[in-house]
Amino acid sequence: MKKPFLHIILAVILSCTWKKGLAQLVPVYSQYLVNQTIINPAYAGANNCLNVNALYRQQWAGYEGAPSTRTLSAHSPLKNRAVALGLNVVNDVIGVTSNTLIEGQFAYRLSLGGDQKLAFGIGSGIFINKNNLAAINVNDAGDEVFAGNRNTVNPTFSFGIFYERKKFFTGLSSLNLSRNIPAIKTYNYQQPYYLFSGYNCTLNENFTLTPSFLLKKINGNPFQMDLNLFLDFRERVKFGASYRTEEAIYGILQVKLNHQFQIGYSYDYSLNAFRQYHNGSHEVSVRYVFEYKSTTVDIKSFE
Repeated sequence: MKKPFLHIILAVILSCTWKKGLAQLVPVYSQYLVNQTIINPAYAGANNCLNVNALYRQQWAGYEGAPSTRTLSAHSPLKNRAVALGLNVVNDVIGVTSNTLIEGQFAYRLSLGGDQKLAFGIGSGIFINKNNLAAINVNDAGDEVFAGNRNTVNPTFSFGIFYERKKFFTGLSSLNLSRNIPAIKTYNYQQPYYLFSGYNCTLNENFTLTPSFLLKKINGNPFQMDLNLFLDFRERVKFGASYRTEEAIYGILQVKLNHQFQIGYSYDYSLNAFRQYHNGSHEVSVRYVFEYKSTTVDIKSFE
């Protein structure tokens, strides 16, 4: 065998779904709070400054062929502050399959009076799917399903809204809306829906506590929820613990080295039976802010 048993399973899935389009899992993130543009285009420009974020995630560490995700994002408001632009580049690899998303984002923010703001966002780009099926060793060498590579390039679209009022924030979004376009017959990337909300509770001059949740729904799958609790210490260090229903518990640590530079790490401990085959999931993030402005401490911006 040139590849582990996981690759054979993936090959079977691909062979069964090829005529309908390639099935693909939606990337999993634990540190989406650092950069919500990866789940909601309406968040672009929410920090009122240029932000550049990089993230690497290794799912199921120690298991060969397990998913790994690399993300590079940037977003910033324009001069009039009501309009913001963003860019996301995401590469997700699992087994012999590699998926790359390149998406530009546009957000428009409305002031509703007082401390209320409402933003609408759209995203548009391309999704590149590559499958190195020839790397799989099969018994039937003449099977055409596993001959050579299978590559596709298709358009993708996303939409979201984001609302904030003082210490409360919430967002609703959906990615890969192009899945609903009949003309795109070979594109079967799963379409996720996200509902995210939280509230910042100021405990004293040193600590801020933020409970939040993320509700996710993918077509054909049950609802999944992340329940999060974060504690901020003097706008410098953030500790967090989360529970992802029926899947994992994870902890997050965010450290601001200065006003512009921040690093983060998270570790996921699986709760299902598959945990005996791997060593958990690791995620590392880096964030750089090109303009710093003192604002109210909240988990939306991690400033």
